Amino acid sequence: MLANSARTYYPGVLNDCYFDPAAALCLQQSTTTADTKAKPGANHCQPGVCRNSCVTDRHAPAIRTVVDNARDLLTIQRLSSPQRAALHQEIATMTALLKPLTAQDDA
Repeated sequence: MLANSARTYYPGVLNDCYFDPAAALCLQQSTTTADTKAKPGANHCQPGVCRNSCVTDRHAPAIRTVVDNARDLLTIQRLSSPQRAALHQEIATMTALLKPLTAQDDA
């Protein structure tokens, strides 16, 4: 990906982004101007499904922290059903990001 000069590299905590605006899922639901579509929309990042995303061993500790924090939040008794569903979805998404990394460790 680094060999392609049409892409810009954006390092991140949960993943790195080799930004290609045409494939960027973070921009698909955006109503922003052309100027802001020149870089990734970090708040809309979907590292588990975006073709621009790259998750490595370096990201695993942060991903595990997200999973642990979501599990801690599930212990709150007053959470609504939609909040619980969102937390379960976040846990599933983040756990799926870790699977390829742990599969490499097992090999």
